[in-house]
Amino acid sequence: MKSSRETEDAGLVEEDEGKFDEQFTQCRGSLRLIAERVLEGAEEVAAAMRKCYDAASGQRRGFDGEGEFRAWLARILLNEALMILRERQSEVEDQSEPIYSANRAGSKGC
Repeated sequence: MKSSRETEDAGLVEEDEGKFDEQFTQCRGSLRLIAERVLEGAEEVAAAMRKCYDAASGQRRGFDGEGEFRAWLARILLNEALMILRERQSEVEDQSEPIYSANRAGSKGC
């Protein structure tokens, strides 16, 4: 059986965008804290928050009211933060020169 909080959360998601924005705004502080612990810098945090909002807004019909709205948003935020970390790691790997080619060029043996 759903709690009154879960029923309220489900109703806010199903109703108009203004209610969704209001609920998201109430969760913004705790979401920002999560993003700041996972990511580096204000730019990455802002990007994760923006992506979280966009993803949650697009998927809000998928929230069935089971569990807390804040936990649902936190899961989306963590997924977006992990994607940002993967993108950063990929960029670092693309920019780095392979170690074996640098060592081969100047060495004549072991």
